[in-house]
Amino acid sequence: MAAIKPIEQSAQKWQRRAENAGQDYEMGVKNPRTSWVAAASAAGPAYRLAVTAAAGRGAFEAGVRRAGDEKWRKNSEEKGVTRYPEGVRLAVGEWQKGYTPYQAGVQALTLPARGVTGSEANYQRAALVGKASRAIKERLSGGSR
Repeated sequence: MAAIKPIEQSAQKWQRRAENAGQDYEMGVKNPRTSWVAAASAAGPAYRLAVTAAAGRGAFEAGVRRAGDEKWRKNSEEKGVTRYPEGVRLAVGEWQKGYTPYQAGVQALTLPARGVTGSEANYQRAALVGKASRAIKERLSGGSR
């Protein structure tokens, strides 16, 4: 049997090193070896192949089942609850920038008059907004996604 450190010792070392890596992380972000856009764009074909292969073998579903509801709930409660509001606060400008084309597109529509709840006129309104939103998404993303 191979002689390796006990898992608890390895976990503690990982935690100590990771907790103290903030400055290294910041330096890496401020001084990348290559452009993030260039590197991420160049990785596109490998990403597509990897995602397709993972989807083909059901890796996503298997990972979800392996983690289970309890892990999702625990992480959501212990991390998500405190991080979500800060993330929203930090993202409001990007949200506004991303939503602006959709707001303008919907605002430019001529919608039929509202009908009573459940009416065909209301479904037509929703369909027009949906089609306009999809066209904007495709225009912004360079194709359907």
